[in-house]
Amino acid sequence: MIKEKIINFIHRNEIDDEKYLTDGGSSVIMTAKWIRNNTNIALKDVAINEKTDTDNDEFIKEIKIIEIVHSNKDDNENKEKISSIGYKNVINFFGLTGDKSGLYLVYEYADLGNLRYYLSQNNLGWKQKVNIARQTVCGLYFLQENKILHRDLNTQNVVMKMDKNFEGGIRTIIIDFGFSKVLSCNSNSNQLIELINGSIPFLDPARLNDVNYALNYKSDIYSLGVIMWEITSNGRPPFNSIINNNNYSLKKFKDNIIKGAREEPINGSTISYIELYQGCWNEKPNLRPEIKNIHKSIYQEDMISGKFYGSDIDQAKPSEDSHGFYNMVLQYAEDGTLREYLMKNLVKLKWADKLRIAKEIAHGLSFLHDNDINHRDLHSKNILIHEEHPKIADFGLSKQMNETSMTSTSNFHGMLEYMEPQCFNNINDVYKRDKRSDIYSFGVILWEISSGRPPFQTCKLTVAL
Repeated sequence: MIKEKIINFIHRNEIDDEKYLTDGGSSVIMTAKWIRNNTNIALKDVAINEKTDTDNDEFIKEIKIIEIVHSNKDDNENKEKISSIGYKNVINFFGLTGDKSGLYLVYEYADLGNLRYYLSQNNLGWKQKVNIARQTVCGLYFLQENKILHRDLNTQNVVMKMDKNFEGGIRTIIIDFGFSKVLSCNSNSNQLIELINGSIPFLDPARLNDVNYALNYKSDIYSLGVIMWEITSNGRPPFNSIINNNNYSLKKFKDNIIKGAREEPINGSTISYIELYQGCWNEKPNLRPEIKNIHKSIYQEDMISGKFYGSDIDQAKPSEDSHGFYNMVLQYAEDGTLREYLMKNLVKLKWADKLRIAKEIAHGLSFLHDNDINHRDLHSKNILIHEEHPKIADFGLSKQMNETSMTSTSNFHGMLEYMEPQCFNNINDVYKRDKRSDIYSFGVILWEISSGRPPFQTCKLTVAL
């Protein structure tokens, strides 16, 4: 059958030094050495049912597709069909091996264990966490670009491997496609046999609410959001305190998730990162972001998130990196956003305090503009308060203002209350946002500092605009 299906077969005598590793759900996983390539590999046993050719054909079809997307062939046809983004962030499948005792899938071996274990064993900084999240996003981007639905994405199905070619020497890899499904026009989700095995916190609430709900791309997006949260928790499983409670009820737990229960953000996470994963786990699948937009956002987060610009600009010496961004010292804003700070301290803030805050924001904005950087998304949630001093942050929409950025067509972004009116009457994209756009946003912020409340709070924004 292997020869008929043209699946790469590795002879058993090419494999040595087999060692039991763990049980992977219904399968046994071993580590071994592939002698010919001098490569460490993982072996996962699989049962082939001789009585059900249809199921076997589907299984082999899926294995063949995974093999194709990892084959890295040089022919132009495959180059056009296969996305290069995230190629290395999906487990490399080498083929099958076996003998009379059984059949095994042969994968590359991830020597640092699964993501949950890795997070719990390492005290990671914010930059490292975002890098892991970005690589996970890249892996899912690759799968979805190649029309592969994972359906069991969680922190135990993401593994870590030492790789000097990746930032920090660590590669993040999505694994375990025993649950995956290649999407086609004839896909029948009702044939899905589901083994939750502790993955309920990662499962689309729409599926928890309706067993006949067809898992889809947005279901994997939901799972990704929960993974992004767990990355910030240092490996603490979602809802761990509830699950370990003696009075824990699986039905009640599922009902709570269906009704919108989610984990609380972890201290130290940036606002943009929190908003990104919270968008992923929106209870309404159609409101969850597309993977390409998540990829764009997490890339920006990885490159420039946490490089805050503040009032102490005489000590801030920017250095341009290879991506054209300006790097600054990361600071942790213990008092939250400007909006939160104003709401909590409005009564005790004196006019002199408000004037000082406004003046320091002006200094930070001046610093950006002096370095030819246009923020493009300046508002009270993108200004953080650290030791009572404001720090301009979150440059997910920022642009270095050169000839390329000045002709950018991406004008209609950001919080509407802070956007200059010209952007709303810009049908043909004639008006280009520049430094004056930030000045308008700064004016709205000045009003908010003086009033202590968000703009347009007393009327519907759509009517006001």
